[in-house]
Amino acid sequence: MKKFLSIFSIALAAGLLSSCTEDFKDWANPLGNEPEAPYEVVFTAASAPAVDFNVTPETGGLIPVFVPTIKANVENTTTIYNCEFHNADKTKSVKVPVNMLGEAFDDEVQSAVIKLYGTASEQRVVPMTITAYTTCNGQAVVNKVETCTFTVTTAPVPVPEVWYISGNCVGNGTGSHLASSCVAMFPNPVNYEELIYACKLDNASTFYIYKEEGKRYPVIGTSKADGTIVSADDATAKANINPFQPGLTPGYYKIVFNVKSLTISYEKLDDTYPVYTSMAIPGSWQVNPWSPGEDLMTAETTNATLENHDWSLTVTFATDCKFKFCANSSWDGDNNWGNSGFPMGVVSAGADISGTAGTYKVIFNDILKSFYFQAVEE
Repeated sequence: MKKFLSIFSIALAAGLLSSCTEDFKDWANPLGNEPEAPYEVVFTAASAPAVDFNVTPETGGLIPVFVPTIKANVENTTTIYNCEFHNADKTKSVKVPVNMLGEAFDDEVQSAVIKLYGTASEQRVVPMTITAYTTCNGQAVVNKVETCTFTVTTAPVPVPEVWYISGNCVGNGTGSHLASSCVAMFPNPVNYEELIYACKLDNASTFYIYKEEGKRYPVIGTSKADGTIVSADDATAKANINPFQPGLTPGYYKIVFNVKSLTISYEKLDDTYPVYTSMAIPGSWQVNPWSPGEDLMTAETTNATLENHDWSLTVTFATDCKFKFCANSSWDGDNNWGNSGFPMGVVSAGADISGTAGTYKVIFNDILKSFYFQAVEE
């Protein structure tokens, strides 16, 4: 009996030890889920059908600018896109909001193309950078495509109005709204929402912006309370605009006025600019072709204490012609300029300008080198 109890005790102890050993093994090597495989997302973008706004006018609706495809190794993904249009050499870009189908509003598409390529109604093959942000179970996967293009032809943009600047820094220096003291501002050739102008400013410089030459209202000025830029059809906007309130220093400035947002910005330019004694637009249209000392333009700034950098002339081109802007009645030196644009543009030491037959009021600012041929009704 004792032997049996001893054998039973040993067997029981062995069983208990065996049980404890297996429990320990389970604890040391717990069971668990295998690590999840990384999310694999492949994003491709195909070119959307070409758009010609001359055939399909803007409606404020959506149009496809690219066709996206997302392939992922997980279900229930969501993707949003960031789309940028580029100019031809990709030195400039404009963001165009798009939805999950690669669609954008047609007016935003045309606006972006004009900002990058100008207002000419031509077919453009626009390079795009498209970034896809795909969410997989709370984790984001980013992909980018930079080889997709969008082919678009913009519609002709109506020739914009010329607005006028008047103050103690331009014209006859009186700040009057009269034609004798107003100087033309220039539509920005790549963004008609902006008017641009350039002159020399100092700490005492102030000005108004008038929508119509010789008319006191509508006028762009500042509110008396806080200096906010305002547009008024009556005397509510009486205060002059003072560019030195933001802390600018005297010098030459490019003034940029946005007619939609009613904002003004100032860009400091070079320290000095030549003051020319005369300005002309010699070319094949003249009685004596290419004569820089004839058919001279009129200096718009008449106050003797101010520098003149604005010129105007009414001219008739009997036929299509070529011409340049030329200062100081001479071809000598680097004082003649051309380009490929008409009726507006910015000139440089380039090719002749090709003009179209008609009668025009020509304005030219020799700091910006901006010109504008406004058609005159005969």
